[in-house]
Amino acid sequence: MSIKGVRKELFIGKTEVNVFDSKRKRHTITYDNLSTIEYWLADQENGKLFFITAKDKKIEFIFKCIENDSILRAIDYIKDKSPETTIVLLSKDKRLKTSISSISKIRHQKCKNCGKDYDSETDICPYCNYSNTDTHFKWLLIGFLVTVCISFTAFAVVYLFWGKSNIKDLSDTGTISQEIMTTSTEAELLETETFTTTLTAGHYVVGLDIPVGTYSFFSKKGTGNLISSDGTINAIFDYESQASNDIGVSGFGTEELKNIRLADGVILTVTATQEISAGCDDGEVSNMHSRNQENLKEIELGYGLYAAGDDFLPGTYNIEWLEGFGNIQTDPYEIDYGINEIMGELSIDNTIDELNEKICIKQYNNLILKEGDILKINDIKVKLIPSE
Repeated sequence: MSIKGVRKELFIGKTEVNVFDSKRKRHTITYDNLSTIEYWLADQENGKLFFITAKDKKIEFIFKCIENDSILRAIDYIKDKSPETTIVLLSKDKRLKTSISSISKIRHQKCKNCGKDYDSETDICPYCNYSNTDTHFKWLLIGFLVTVCISFTAFAVVYLFWGKSNIKDLSDTGTISQEIMTTSTEAELLETETFTTTLTAGHYVVGLDIPVGTYSFFSKKGTGNLISSDGTINAIFDYESQASNDIGVSGFGTEELKNIRLADGVILTVTATQEISAGCDDGEVSNMHSRNQENLKEIELGYGLYAAGDDFLPGTYNIEWLEGFGNIQTDPYEIDYGINEIMGELSIDNTIDELNEKICIKQYNNLILKEGDILKINDIKVKLIPSE
């Protein structure tokens, strides 16, 4: 269960409460450590909810009238999960004392749309939901390019220092020739065939989504990373040097990789707008197996925080964009399992259409959501479809 407050967001889980402030910092209180909940509902003024720990740490959550019913349901849910927690509905006298004791100096800014003052810590006006950050889109683009640059640097370091040293170690012990002989013997016993596919943003498990094999990869469109969970691949793919030309860096990415052996269970991840042609001549297609996706169902989700295990069953899902423009992210974020992508489209002029193609996606394949993972959705609506 998630509730949007004035400056924070509240998520109620099975074992803990999570409060995300305007800077996306996460504050967690487990039910074992939750001593008291004090609250009053919103009327002419905003409502307040105080989570107090056993060590008297207090976390405040402010909400509007529209959330009163949700707050009551959340309190009932917590009381059911944590009967020892004391619930206190504050009277007007105690309400005043609590407000005075928690007063802090707050800076305000004026909304460019409706003209009302609100807390300067947040970019979205709580009265009209207008974004007052003119540079929001620019920073999304800059953040994407910085992430790609960091990934390219990491790949270079891994190749120069980690890869070469491991090859040398294998040569010194004489195990390279032994491994080649073993692999050749196994290959003679397996039935293999040619396999080709196109990979777009998402995760691909070897043995489930693609067969074990020795692959070549060729960029077909866009820019993004190609990463394998075993460390064999960590590359930036840049079709026709589009990103290189945009940022003025020669040789920013590559357009192909060859002779890459992918073993069973390795997770291959593609990010951003990249489309990659992947193929092998020795694909172990007959050894591929299916996911166990029993009881998983399609679900549509809008703005908010959602937890695997509470709001939908844990599993592997394709994410399909429906409307809006914004970010979708998992918490915790892991490169081999999670997602941190910009989805949607902006339709203003040809320049914006061109940017859409460079930074936005509308489909993400095989997102792996484990029990307790939180899916953060900002300003978009998506559909979760169980992967095959």
